[in-house]
Amino acid sequence: CGGGNGGIDATVGPLAAASYTYEWYNGSPTNATPINFFNNPPTFGVGAGPIYGVSQQNLGINGGDPTIGSGTYTLVVYDPDGCGAFKTEFVP
Repeated sequence: CGGGNGGIDATVGPLAAASYTYEWYNGSPTNATPINFFNNPPTFGVGAGPIYGVSQQNLGINGGDPTIGSGTYTLVVYDPDGCGAFKTEFVP
């Protein structure tokens, strides 16, 4: 709690986890209108890029990340066709 080593556990399917692209953002989406992945994907403010963006199940992090502390984070997952889903959670 609040001491770093934060993380997000995600379960995806039906494809193998390595088939997806993962983007982990600090904060919540800032979209003014409902999000859809065809013409209004999640946005996170001007110049905001993902904390991590990789095509690996573990987001390239093993054992947590000491720089990830308490806060709100969003995980965006895309399949190979560009369809996606997102989940925003608070890490205590």
